[in-house]
Amino acid sequence: MKYTFCVVSALVLALARTGVSNPLGEILKDIKITNYETQNQIMADASNYMDQVLANLREQLQFFGFNSVALPDQEVGFNRTIGGIVWHGEASLYNGSLKNMDTIHRTGAAEITIEGNGDILIAAEAGVNYGQLDYDMSVKFMDLGPHVVVAGKLSKVRVLIQLRIPSTLNVTMEKFDIKDTGFLTVDIKGLGAILNFLVEIITVFLGNLIKGIVAWILEGVIKDIINDIISQILFPPTLFSAIRYAFMGV
Repeated sequence: MKYTFCVVSALVLALARTGVSNPLGEILKDIKITNYETQNQIMADASNYMDQVLANLREQLQFFGFNSVALPDQEVGFNRTIGGIVWHGEASLYNGSLKNMDTIHRTGAAEITIEGNGDILIAAEAGVNYGQLDYDMSVKFMDLGPHVVVAGKLSKVRVLIQLRIPSTLNVTMEKFDIKDTGFLTVDIKGLGAILNFLVEIITVFLGNLIKGIVAWILEGVIKDIINDIISQILFPPTLFSAIRYAFMGV
């Protein structure tokens, strides 16, 4: 049998800000197991634990330079029919960077699941809302050859992180599911009326490129760092006992 409890993130965050941390063992002696406020305090502490993991993650991402990730140079070929003639052109993207992946934070409601063997699962959605993409771009088309700046905003990057805590308090990652590699909007100024059609072409191209890079950062970097963080610190024993007592009575 599994017991699952979910609290709206706004309420969890409000409780987390109260600064209450782990007097729960004493509180639960005098409060019924079904007490809604007590369960929310425990959910807040569980959410705070996940927030601390993500805070350590952000520090590590900054330390290893993932606050600004260099993007590969790219060549984009295209053609345009003007006056019945097909003209071929090329756009060169260089000096690219993806910034702010180190701003990853908890974005959704916290959830606690207690399995039949007594293990506790804590899950939360995390994401990036303010990623920034930059590229320099030069274009060769007909007699035109402008040099412009490509600026992009990346939002709605989402990943579900679920941690398993057994009675030994050794935390392991149960799930790391990429829900969305994000939504990219692109702004290119200086192309002029003739080359303005390139905005859509470059946006689609960069959207596909960034999806792969974001997936690599999440799966190949962030997941590994989280595994390293949780392997070095035992889960707070008071919180573990409080969760099981509040929701299972044991």
